This record gives sequence, C-alpha cells and structure tokens, in this order.
Amino acid sequence: MAREPCLVCDEETATGSPLYASRTVVARDAARGYVCVDCRAKASPERRGELSRDELARLNESAAVFGTWWSGGTSGVGLG
Repeated sequence: MAREPCLVCDEETATGSPLYASRTVVARDAARGYVCVDCRAKASPERRGELSRDELARLNESAAVFGTWWSGGTSGVGLG
C-alpha cells in the first residue's frame, strides 16, 4: 500500500485505511496531499488551539506548499 499520510497528524489515509473514506485531498500544481477529517476540523480557526505544537508546525508547512486549504482559508485551493 502506498503511503498517503495526513499532512498534519501523519496518520495513514491511503486506500484501505480507516481514514480513507473521510480524508480531504488537497492539490496545487503537481503536489498532492491528504488531510484526515479530524485534522481538517481542528485546522479551522475556531479549533486551532486543539493542535499540538508539532501539528501546528505541519499545518503551516502544508500551507506553504498548498496554500490555505482549511475551512475559512483565503487561497482558493479546492478541497476534494
């Protein structure tokens, strides 16, 4: 199975994993990433305080690659 970890928590979201059905696919240009349903919810401005320091750092790193993909973002990156 190909590795398709969540951009924030690093949990596996690939086909066959428990998180596959509810994951969000984010893409920009040739880059593609995945976000589990829990991290997508925690990335919202209302719940951002629930992220650990490491998760928040990974969230910011993903924004550098994909733009602001989470709810309430302004980059226009589509959520799939």
